Amino acid sequence: MQDWEVIATEERAVRESLSDRVIELEDQLASQKDQYNHMAAEHEKQSSSMDGLQRALQEIQDGMCSW
Repeated sequence: MQDWEVIATEERAVRESLSDRVIELEDQLASQKDQYNHMAAEHEKQSSSMDGLQRALQEIQDGMCSW
């Protein structure tokens, strides 16, 4: 009987440890998703700015060619 109690106690400790690890990993995943979303939004913003600058440059170049 005592052996079963030891095994049950060890299993409970392992289960609790794994539960804590799952929570830590879920928190890390949420943080990584937030960072990814922030970087994706920043990339989109920069890409949009770059497109605008390229259009403006093309308009300037086109205007210079017509002189």
